[in-house]
Amino acid sequence: MNALEYLKTYAKYENNYKIREEVMQKVNEYLRRVEEIAGPATSGDHAAMPKGGEGSGKAEANNK
Repeated sequence: MNALEYLKTYAKYENNYKIREEVMQKVNEYLRRVEEIAGPATSGDHAAMPKGGEGSGKAEANNK
């Protein structure tokens, strides 16, 4: 996310309106892509997660 912050700062101080708009379009495009990729993993939807992943047997064995 740091790269996007740098691009936003660059766009903030860019004097050329056309370049500023192009940079902000790229920032928005990158944000949409991040949301598409990270969306299902961070949305809290546990249906996409596999049941009984790594280490699940050890936790149950220690509790018994």
